Amino acid sequence: MPLLRLSLALLLSTTFIGTAAAEPAGDADPSGETPEGNPAPAEVDTPADAPADAGPEADAAASEAGADDDKELESPIAADALPPSDPADDAFENPPPAEFPPKHSFYYTNMTAARLNPLGLENRFQVDYRWRVYDNTESVLKKGSYIGLGVEPLLNPAITRVSAVLTIQPLAVLQLRAAYGVMSFFGTFDFLQSYNTPTAEHYTAEYESTTDQRYAQTGTQAQLSALLQGKVGPIAIRNNLQFYRTDINLRDNDGDGRKDPVFYYIRDDIMIRGHGWHLINDSDVLYLSKFGLTAGLRATVVKAFYKTEDYLTGEAIQDPNSPTFRLGPLLGFTFFDRPEKRFNKPTILVISQWWIKHRYRAAGSPELSTDGTVERGSVGDSLPGMPTLVIAFAFQGQLWGKS
Repeated sequence: MPLLRLSLALLLSTTFIGTAAAEPAGDADPSGETPEGNPAPAEVDTPADAPADAGPEADAAASEAGADDDKELESPIAADALPPSDPADDAFENPPPAEFPPKHSFYYTNMTAARLNPLGLENRFQVDYRWRVYDNTESVLKKGSYIGLGVEPLLNPAITRVSAVLTIQPLAVLQLRAAYGVMSFFGTFDFLQSYNTPTAEHYTAEYESTTDQRYAQTGTQAQLSALLQGKVGPIAIRNNLQFYRTDINLRDNDGDGRKDPVFYYIRDDIMIRGHGWHLINDSDVLYLSKFGLTAGLRATVVKAFYKTEDYLTGEAIQDPNSPTFRLGPLLGFTFFDRPEKRFNKPTILVISQWWIKHRYRAAGSPELSTDGTVERGSVGDSLPGMPTLVIAFAFQGQLWGKS
């Protein structure tokens, strides 16, 4: 049972927006000792063999010697040993620099998710090498910036995809991602099935009546995405735009002499071209608590791009399948965040979105069989007006790091 495309980096990264709080400076030692624990220099005494009254020339020489001694007493160490008037104010005005991630490191993320309407179950894992871009910067926008190169295996009972991934995060508010990999349909759970036109019916009842037309196939899929994010106080706003290019050779399922141009892609719940593009856009408005809770709304738009030659001769050139639109609440809870742990940020995520626009799943959408009767498919899958529901568990960690 395959699963929708759910970007873990995109969703879980909401908990990373923000800056580290500066720790207050420690109280200075009021004993008068230097930071190393050595006593402050003693006052310089007048030499014992100096004459009691040596005249003006001797007084001038003594004054000059005393000035030199005062310069020695006003050393940087002695000045630094003085405690600030208010340690809290000192920490506020001159906060210690935030700890930087290693210059070179390996990170991993893992997510397992189950979905209802449509049904799905999937695991996605990513491991990548990261090179920190900026050194010793105090800019909030530049801290945490990196270039990453890794691999992302995705597996569910019907589909697998293994991709090479390039991630560039030049600023905290922007992350760019490019991926390319091999995607294979096992032929299990009656996937995949292709159609001779984008207007073909593919609702649940119709889909389940044509299992003899399913077949296994292997192709490729590329991804280009841009994530914009920002945070003001506890409120975060994110937008993740993802473009996908799929290339997979489809069969002639209906025997009309040409290969089918489109197929139903269950992961994104839409009919797409065998050689073409589609996009997904997720927009989030989130509240980030101080105790690990994330709550907000997610709006998702999915759009397929068809060509004129995809339609049958004499058929109206129209897109009945997209864009789709769904909206609903998002809840997440992160149990702890300890960067030094290899198992870090264990998070439970729940997303429930109602279908505002969909050919079959939105409230009032028709699902008619060939004899005109209403067919609703299996319980919990393709029920008109029922929301899609995703429950996921994710975690991440640093496998290795070197500054």
